[in-house]
Amino acid sequence: MLYCEAGCWRLGILHLGSGHLEEIPTPCAELRNLATTARGEILFAGATATSAGDLYRWTPGGGLERLAGDDAPLPEDFIARPRRIRFPSAGGDAWGYYYPPTHPHCRGPEGEAPPPGGDLPRRPPRRPPLPAFNPRLQYWTSRGFAVLDVDYRGSSGYGRAYREALAGRWGELDVADCVAGARFLAARGLADAQRTLIRGSSAGGYTALAALTFTDAFRAGTSLYGIGDLEALQRETHKFEAHYLDRLVGPWPAAAERYRARSPALHPERLARPVLFIQGLEDRVVPPSQAETLFRALRARGVPTALLCFPDEGHGPQARGQHRPRPRRRARLLPRGPRHCRRRTPAAPPDLQSPLSLNLPGSAMGRWRPPPPKSSPYLTPEGAARLRAELHHLWRVERPQVTDAVREAAKNGDRSENADYQYGKRRLREIDRRVRYLQKRLAECVVVDRPPADPGRIYFGAWVTFEDEAGHQRRFRLVGADEIDPKRGYISIDSPVARRALGKRVDDEIEVRVGERTQTWVVVAVEYEPPGEGNERP
Repeated sequence: MLYCEAGCWRLGILHLGSGHLEEIPTPCAELRNLATTARGEILFAGATATSAGDLYRWTPGGGLERLAGDDAPLPEDFIARPRRIRFPSAGGDAWGYYYPPTHPHCRGPEGEAPPPGGDLPRRPPRRPPLPAFNPRLQYWTSRGFAVLDVDYRGSSGYGRAYREALAGRWGELDVADCVAGARFLAARGLADAQRTLIRGSSAGGYTALAALTFTDAFRAGTSLYGIGDLEALQRETHKFEAHYLDRLVGPWPAAAERYRARSPALHPERLARPVLFIQGLEDRVVPPSQAETLFRALRARGVPTALLCFPDEGHGPQARGQHRPRPRRRARLLPRGPRHCRRRTPAAPPDLQSPLSLNLPGSAMGRWRPPPPKSSPYLTPEGAARLRAELHHLWRVERPQVTDAVREAAKNGDRSENADYQYGKRRLREIDRRVRYLQKRLAECVVVDRPPADPGRIYFGAWVTFEDEAGHQRRFRLVGADEIDPKRGYISIDSPVARRALGKRVDDEIEVRVGERTQTWVVVAVEYEPPGEGNERP
């Protein structure tokens, strides 16, 4: 049998005649998929602090044997070993696993403050964190962050009193335990109290948001599809957890005031710390409007924040093909780690830089086409201004309007037969695709706002007049791929004509393919003045 004791899974044999439990020692912190054979052998999968998954066999009289597993997911000296800690909290003690910053080639200089600590509230209440190898957690510890995986009250494995302590106190005791754990580490020099972060997903995201909203213990945080409104969750959650909050918060609607008082989304004015929100737009457990409400409140007060939305994703990374924000990108949105890690630590240890493996289907992809070449990053100032204006309109004006329309349409019965709902959802996906593109384009673009050192040559932004073999003149401006406008004579800097013309001077010739024949065009004029009224057409 498998059982959990003090936050760790164990393997044992229960002798039914005597009631004696014989424990079988294993090196694993997490055990699962137990099976037995007719010969009395026990097969199971397990994970240790240094391995994400192994297959074991226990044989009577032969002991434990490792059959297969994940060999050396990381070099041993890069792996942070968890330390189980117990610390005092409000009204009792709490538990957690502390992972120290671990990097063999990086040590903090004498006298420098310890690295920042990060609280990681687990996802569902009552599921304990396990000290098994977690590559996402090890990412942070290998880059100078200490991590505390909080096993707050309400978790299993510590007895009934500990498990039932959270009844009616969700949003209070879990927050208190996370705050107490961070302060416990800071008091012992294991984390810097001025650079402490908190992050969590779903229910853990709720704990993170509540801690950031109702306490001042953390510098910043990350909410991954975190619950912001307990009242909305109680009304709209799925059947499996229809009455889950009756025990964790209180009976509904008698305890409605308690639900409102503990909902971060209903108290956005109290949230004053930087937060990164990661949200799926198809989330039916936590509506995206909850993250948007808090995001807009922070933006309105000038608090650094970011909202990353994924159009085809539900409550968590469930949709295939979704590109989740990499931990390195998330790290850039949070306060910086220790100075010694920024100065001396490489972007990733050499042994951690694994090649990317692509699984490409063969004959099933008969219509596959290679991706188009990436366009040049250049934009004119007016082109960049138009893209910024479009992004502002889509995100600040049109998307809130469509979101409200979809919310109203969803109240009118069967969504599958609701044309307004279906159209609104489709339009939201279109808006989000365009918003993602504009955000990426504006972040990577290079705005060319001055003429080149040699204005006699053709470069980006130039107005060029060509004369063909018949004496007809054509006037073009070389602009970015997002600024193409044939009526105004705007052509892409990546077009064949522009590529052949780059660097040319007046009287130079280029060969241009027109229909089925090749013509020779002569450069007549090169100008860098902005187009005036009446001279924008070719």
